[in-house]
Amino acid sequence: MADIQDLSKLMANQILSFSESAFVTIGVYNSLGQLVASAGEHANLLHKNAFLISNHIPQLETFLKCAIDLSYEAAIVVDADERLAAVNETAAFLLNKPKDSLFNRKLNEVVPKKVMETFHLGRAFKILDLEGLRWEGRPIMESEDIQGMLLLLRKANKANNRNTQHKPRFGLMDIRGTSRAITLIKEKVQRIAPTELSVLIRGESGTGKELFAGAIHSESFRREGPFVAVNCAALPENLIESELFGYEDGAFTGARKGGKPGKFEQANDGTLFLDEIGEMPLSLQAKLLRALQFKEIERVGGTKPVSVDIRLIAATNKPLEQMIEEGTFREDLYYRLNVIPLDIPPLRERIEDVTVLLELFTKRVKFNKGTGAIRWSAEALNAIYKYHWPGNIRELENAVEYAVSMNVSDRIEISCLPERIIRSVQSASQSQAATLNTRTFNSKTPMVKQPTLHSSNSDITPLNGETKKTRDESPPTANSISQEEIEAILDALAQYGTTTKGKEMAARTLGISRATMYRRLKIINSLGYFKEEIK
Repeated sequence: MADIQDLSKLMANQILSFSESAFVTIGVYNSLGQLVASAGEHANLLHKNAFLISNHIPQLETFLKCAIDLSYEAAIVVDADERLAAVNETAAFLLNKPKDSLFNRKLNEVVPKKVMETFHLGRAFKILDLEGLRWEGRPIMESEDIQGMLLLLRKANKANNRNTQHKPRFGLMDIRGTSRAITLIKEKVQRIAPTELSVLIRGESGTGKELFAGAIHSESFRREGPFVAVNCAALPENLIESELFGYEDGAFTGARKGGKPGKFEQANDGTLFLDEIGEMPLSLQAKLLRALQFKEIERVGGTKPVSVDIRLIAATNKPLEQMIEEGTFREDLYYRLNVIPLDIPPLRERIEDVTVLLELFTKRVKFNKGTGAIRWSAEALNAIYKYHWPGNIRELENAVEYAVSMNVSDRIEISCLPERIIRSVQSASQSQAATLNTRTFNSKTPMVKQPTLHSSNSDITPLNGETKKTRDESPPTANSISQEEIEAILDALAQYGTTTKGKEMAARTLGISRATMYRRLKIINSLGYFKEEIK
């Protein structure tokens, strides 16, 4: 009996707490959903103990209906039998029906057919404009079972119809790459997209952060809404506030007559992407934090708050943690943005994706320029794979466009590549050749002995006097490879990675065959440099 009383008090406190905060619009969505779910769980428990507390169930139902009526949002609670368990006055007004006539009605008798079809999917949804109303559904869960649905509705914002031109240029299918890193990130995007949580995308310049932001929007429930991208670094400090929040008529000299909505209002019911968030002035960060926290903004020169419903995605290549210590970025804003972190690796750490991207960009340039067949010479491909791509995917795309433009035949030679790539590759090759010096070992430098391999002899390429070994020879010893060779191989692997493709590229850079590289990796592995077995 004591446990039941405690549960009743807890439920009463939850409802009281919600009632006190019901006037804060931002809290309605999650609080109301949690309240309904909590009420369902407690009501079930009370039913099981009805012989002790039969009078508590009507009380809980009364509390629930009162809490819903206190909300400014139009709310409908649908039970497991698809009947309306609770409807507030605001929802009845929007449906243009008397409130008393809606109680216990079947849902399909009240809502449009499209809402019913979406309802039967059994997951959260948003319909931005259906017969002049905006519908949002949130499942009411008990453990892993759906016990009903909370429906929130309001008038569709017709002013936002002009914003439908704001769409992301690419979606999840446009993110190309076969590396494990990209595969894992795409899987994460699919998991986080249906949520309403803020996302902070980190990565170097040119890694495609806006591409991933657009993919998140395209996979979310806001996909039918606008996707508005803002580069904070490209806006002058004296204009960024009016660009983000808009301005009223006569707010400043030169202001447009009638005022102008900002990016927040343009992104209403959709996603706002703030690129280079680390460049935002400190004076404006507090206003951004308030807009995210209370989901309302105030135009420059305005006196009334404007409600906005947006999902924020931010991106940066700045060390925000260091900026917080230096006092140039607000810590509270950082935690508001960094709810879900998404780190995009640079191209040099997923070099196996270069092949896919190179093919994509080559076909794209060929189509745009209307050229014939485009082939890459082995020397040009070798240079592309050796280059470290500090500008990442954007630099690779620009390099392909440049090479095609400079090419005068049906095959692109290394001379067609940008000069910086040619110089960098030549310099790296000379440095690594001097370090490895595989072709000029003197008599005091022991040659690398060849361990027994399970591959055929045709896969083994001799290197400067190295001869093909038979299976009868003894395996190499610890002193059969120089420290200089070990360091050169490890440096190459650090640059290209330890994947199969990375090892092949490292061997090509060092001027040795793939089979020789694998034999030497086994020697290095036996010396304890690797935790995993070299295969």
